[in-house]
Amino acid sequence: MPLFIIPVDNQNPDFTFYTNLEDSTYFFRMRWNTRAGKWFMDILNDQNEAIVQSVAIVQGIDYFELVQEKVPVGKLFFSNLPDPTADCGRNDLGENFEMFFNGAV
Repeated sequence: MPLFIIPVDNQNPDFTFYTNLEDSTYFFRMRWNTRAGKWFMDILNDQNEAIVQSVAIVQGIDYFELVQEKVPVGKLFFSNLPDPTADCGRNDLGENFEMFFNGAV
């Protein structure tokens, strides 16, 4: 599966969505933490089992590499293409910061 963008936005400070990756459904919860000044993410599989919980959204991390179980082969990461050194602010998610999945070839 080639590299593709998983659409996210910053309209709500706490939202959930699902997407299919490598023939399985994954549920995502994104929430803005005002005190920390960061977005955090949870990922659950289609059995409602937590895969990743309360991890900060930052550039340069392959979130599937953190667990290596119950996830598709590939990389899930965030990137700010205009500024690869920037942090993800409240209004950046889905604007400057995009979520990518690069599946196995």
